[in-house]
Amino acid sequence: MLERRIRQLKELSKDERHRDYIFSDITSTDVKFMNLDANSAVHRIYREIELRHNELYREYGKGCHNLVFIDPYGLEFKRESLDRILSSHVRSDIIMLFNSYAVGMQAYNHIQQGYSSEELDTHLGYEWKNYVITKAQEEGKKLIDLSRNELSNILSEYYVEIFKKHDFVVETVRLPLRLRAQQYDLIFACKRTRGENPFLEGVRYIRDLIQSTNYGLIDELKTYITTGKMPGLLEYMIKDPERALEEYKTAKRYRVA
Repeated sequence: MLERRIRQLKELSKDERHRDYIFSDITSTDVKFMNLDANSAVHRIYREIELRHNELYREYGKGCHNLVFIDPYGLEFKRESLDRILSSHVRSDIIMLFNSYAVGMQAYNHIQQGYSSEELDTHLGYEWKNYVITKAQEEGKKLIDLSRNELSNILSEYYVEIFKKHDFVVETVRLPLRLRAQQYDLIFACKRTRGENPFLEGVRYIRDLIQSTNYGLIDELKTYITTGKMPGLLEYMIKDPERALEEYKTAKRYRVA
């Protein structure tokens, strides 16, 4: 899919009508796939991108614009890797799945049971604990008084603040799991634009839709995406709308027609 998209962009780049957003003829359609640990790949990728950005800027007065999608399995994505992305002079839009449940549970086990904080320190940065202590004091609590859920919420806020310190605009969508006590946060981060990032309205719409519904809808959506199967009436309506209208007609259902 990526290769097909690149080839299409190459064709579009030859058309002057698209010059406002494809500002040079695309000659290379190379796509690189790296089967590497992300924490090492990030540094290598950004060195290459920054060199290319500088070349383009010297030649055209415009450079690279990146889309970064970070989807770690657990807490293995390092804070230093995130800082490398956020501190680059090349503009990036970032989508990240943040495991707020896992960080809250790890912090809870560290505080209550004395477990090692090494994994959290690497993932979040060493200052996370002082941030949590400050937030607890603001609520008139001690560190040991915080629940797992409170720790998840505080550390989600803490992680978002990392982006904001680098002047990113951030929106988050909380994704509920089947167990309502568990959750992930989908983080959307981008640099502020002259138009005040109008596409973020779409993110807010999705956030409100997801957070106002129950897990059942999310589950059905996931099933549709993975199998193409629509639930109940919707499947009829897609395949045979006339039959669906006949089968599920309200008057017929209540035997009044």
